[in-house]
Amino acid sequence: MTCFNIERLPGLIVAWLVTFALAFPVIAQSPAERAAALEADAIAAFYAGDLDTAERLLREHAKADPDNPVPHYNLACVLASRNDREPAMESLMRSIELGFADRKQIERDPHLANLRELPAFVALLARWNDVLDARAQAKEASLRKTFGRSYLFDRDEPLRLLYATAFTPQSFEDARHEIARVAEWSQRAVFAHALLPADAPPDAWVAVVLPKPEHFRQWAARTLGPASMQGTSQIGGMYDHDVKELWAADLGGTLRHESFHVLHWRSMNALGQRHPMWIQEGLAAIVETVDPSGNPTPCYRTNLIRRHAKTASLVAIEQFTGPIGQRLHRDQPLRFYAQARAVFLYLLERGLLGKFYAHYTGHYRDDPTGLAALLATAGTDAAGFDADLRSWALGLPEVPLDLGPGDAAMGVRIDPASTGEGLEIIGFVGRRSEGLRLGDIITHVDGRPTRDYYELVRVVSEHTPGDEVEVRYRRRTAHGTATLTLREVR
Repeated sequence: MTCFNIERLPGLIVAWLVTFALAFPVIAQSPAERAAALEADAIAAFYAGDLDTAERLLREHAKADPDNPVPHYNLACVLASRNDREPAMESLMRSIELGFADRKQIERDPHLANLRELPAFVALLARWNDVLDARAQAKEASLRKTFGRSYLFDRDEPLRLLYATAFTPQSFEDARHEIARVAEWSQRAVFAHALLPADAPPDAWVAVVLPKPEHFRQWAARTLGPASMQGTSQIGGMYDHDVKELWAADLGGTLRHESFHVLHWRSMNALGQRHPMWIQEGLAAIVETVDPSGNPTPCYRTNLIRRHAKTASLVAIEQFTGPIGQRLHRDQPLRFYAQARAVFLYLLERGLLGKFYAHYTGHYRDDPTGLAALLATAGTDAAGFDADLRSWALGLPEVPLDLGPGDAAMGVRIDPASTGEGLEIIGFVGRRSEGLRLGDIITHVDGRPTRDYYELVRVVSEHTPGDEVEVRYRRRTAHGTATLTLREVR
């Protein structure tokens, strides 16, 4: 996804990616590094007043990353600042064709001031809805051309999503259900509490790509570099706000996390705000695991935050919401995500999450970091918040990450399915489990998604040996259910 800081760099957009990594951060490779270097040098040249150099670097950036709208938007700012109005308007329109859809930014950007009296600029804003619809049609046509007949394509009009998926119709429907659950919960618990301006622009359409494994690997290597799919640095998905695309390799926590980012960016755009990473990632992380009603639940990140609480190594909230937290996000992502998620789960359990978002967005200009809103909502000072958060974290349940002797189990050996749908049966423990075969992919237990091993352990650990559970599975292109009697782990 992409963020730009209006207060620090008015006008020019600073693009950067945030991925939901399954383990460790992605190591940037040369294509991404080169694009980032060109962008940084162009911005430095612009603010140094060297517009010719800025233009040259941005044109190189556009060639190096042809599908990225950011260099075209920034080029429009450079050209407009030099009063080259017609070329600037062409660059602006090209950025919109590639996915840039922040009307508020276009309207208020001081570096586009020379364009605002142009008939083409006035017409652009007057037909903004038509612009978004045309962009959606072009994007849908592009997806169909790229993926062909082996994919399913659909639109979600209420959520303004364009789908391209390689999954079966049933798995596709399950994925849509997960996104809908996230949307319903987030609207009710978070975004409905913010006071939107009357002139809030309509939401841009977003493409949701649920691809074949080989297509995901190709996309990740192209977008983030070859190292993104090697070893422990493999990623599960990403929402890129610049091009309005969400890619997910699995239909569980990654899909929920990234779909929340889509909704949060829409809220930020409507409000004309850019929230810091601890807020963006903390909110998205709380929906990684949810109960059958869609409410967030403890997960493996909970165990990490409990350990930090026990060792008194939680980062003080004043530091976490400042530069130290930003460094943690880059250098220690597991620790950062655990604490960011914990802060919002803490607020949620106390009925304060919606109040925080309303207070923060209502007082954003006073304190964009969110610290003041957090303390005001909690009704305490920084030291009191730190003490209360630690006390709460110490009382969190230990989330089971594996099954041990005496626990209930399904009697199967499993591996993550390459498709991201669930867990593939690679063997049986003792007698064969009723109704299941080798190669079946377990997607749900008792109606709850089990897309990864931790999700399966959480669901099964709530039972005792001898309990019966209903298992949903995919066998090649068919889907079915089986009733299993859970066995005791020995």
